[in-house]
Amino acid sequence: MPLPELQSTVPVWMPRLLAAGLELKPDDLALISAEGSRSWRELDRASEYYGANLLALGLKSGDRVASLMPNCDALVIHYLACFKTGIVAKPLNFRYTPLEIDYALKKSGASALLAHCSRDTDMVASKQAAELPFGVISYGSEERRSQSFEALVESPAHIAGLTLPAWADPAIILFTSGST
Repeated sequence: MPLPELQSTVPVWMPRLLAAGLELKPDDLALISAEGSRSWRELDRASEYYGANLLALGLKSGDRVASLMPNCDALVIHYLACFKTGIVAKPLNFRYTPLEIDYALKKSGASALLAHCSRDTDMVASKQAAELPFGVISYGSEERRSQSFEALVESPAHIAGLTLPAWADPAIILFTSGST
């Protein structure tokens, strides 16, 4: 859906990325992927539930959550939830080895990690993943773990007083090929 009103010199505040779609056509498609499709309203709700559940786990604005995920709709939901809650997203290269995962987790100061189930063997081999204060959130596993992405998206947690992050708060940490 073209949104000409977004073509301005005014920056878009990260927690309000979905605002235009929600206000104009909330039931139109916002995301189409190999996993399916979601309307603006569905995408907003999934990211709200996931964000609230991350906070209910004990994470707070400013904490860093790494992700070891392929490109998929869950990753979009993860980023949106981080932006809405002030949790700092830290994507990892999906091809990282356990040693590279350890380095990136330690260097970034991650408190938790969202990881695709195809990387479970590497999560076992990662020393840093085992030491994360809020652990590993699994995505795509057939066994529904308590800290599965799917469980955290299904229902809202009840949290008091969600405070949106400030304009100047960090939203994402990106490592480049030359990052140290």
